[in-house]
Amino acid sequence: MVIRERTLRSLFVLSGLSAVVSSGEFHRPAALVENPSPLKQRILKPTSDVSDGLDLGPSTLGRLLIRQNTCMAGTSTCSEAGRCCPTGGDCCPNSGCCGSGNFCYGNGCCATGEAGCAQNSCCPAGATCCPGGGCCSGTDSCVTVNGQRGCCPNGQTCSGSPMSCSITGYTPCPSDNYCCPSGDTCVRDSNNQPSCSGGGSTQPAGSGSGSMTPVSTPSNTASVPKATYTLQPPPVSQAGSTNSTVAATDGRIVYSPQWTTSSTCSAVTRSCNDTGAYMKFQFIGTAVYMNLQLGTSGVVYTADVDGQADTVDGYRTTDSCGTGWSRFDLASGLHTVTVTIAGPSPNSPSGNSQAGMDFTSFVYVLPCLFEIFINEFMAILFCEIDSRRKLLRGLRLQAHLRVLLCQVKPPGQLR
Repeated sequence: MVIRERTLRSLFVLSGLSAVVSSGEFHRPAALVENPSPLKQRILKPTSDVSDGLDLGPSTLGRLLIRQNTCMAGTSTCSEAGRCCPTGGDCCPNSGCCGSGNFCYGNGCCATGEAGCAQNSCCPAGATCCPGGGCCSGTDSCVTVNGQRGCCPNGQTCSGSPMSCSITGYTPCPSDNYCCPSGDTCVRDSNNQPSCSGGGSTQPAGSGSGSMTPVSTPSNTASVPKATYTLQPPPVSQAGSTNSTVAATDGRIVYSPQWTTSSTCSAVTRSCNDTGAYMKFQFIGTAVYMNLQLGTSGVVYTADVDGQADTVDGYRTTDSCGTGWSRFDLASGLHTVTVTIAGPSPNSPSGNSQAGMDFTSFVYVLPCLFEIFINEFMAILFCEIDSRRKLLRGLRLQAHLRVLLCQVKPPGQLR
């Protein structure tokens, strides 16, 4: 049987893959300022690395994808070969992407219409960029009073002491010069940078005549959601399918900047305890499993597959290593998994400051690859069937190919 050249080509055409990561935002606490005109919110949307060496398991698939050098819908090819970023966004110099309507700046992204400031902030149009980062409105001046940076109305002299926060729901940090949402813990990192356990936006401190008023910007970090997911036993694997393990350090997994490398569960892991930190992974398969450390320091996280999300609580009464989440019975094809830390588990011991995620690997189930080719082959070869005999011959050929290539049991006799 002679198969036309266009038929052969269609057997091996695979859709291109791009790992595009939407940019997030850094969130820091609000600082104390004296006057009613607060500093504009410091915004730094971190760029996330994109894997250049695309591979979905079998080396053949990886080579085909790279050779095609195509991008998914909604993305465009960057000047560097083999990279895709969102259409309308920006390809950053170090293998990162900024989403549509954003441009690369410093180590992150700013929105179109904003101006980059001091390599660490984004200022709205008309605002003043302050030395060291942060913005003041056009009617304020950047000032430093008693070592505290902030904004002071033009033509005024600023001084005073912190008194209270001007936005409902925020509380001054004890013995410090910034505010956090009520119920959050005020902390400073190893570089003495202020932060809140539940979010908030950084504003440098300032002062004015009379009493200083701590000004805060409401956090966009919601309370930790309640878990909706219960781990289920996996179904029996289909004949001819295989499991593929992707370790936490594999370049196919894209992480937000907060993640660090550690050693847990007798393996090299990626660890993080920052709310909003995420990872993304794309695969071709019918099921996926996430392995991590489970225990008293677990966090609540969301696991999303193609827009369908589960909320998972990683808390366990005893420490163990294993599968914390899975999704199966997926259609055979390309899927995107996004895991995002929502916050410490409400079941963790009170005051547990060590709550975090120690991720070890993804395992995904790869169906018999030839099944995909067989179905495509049959659809093209017999798209114009003019007799029952041809149809039966085609079905018989399809059955024999499955037995030969996918190691499945032969079906009953076709008549």
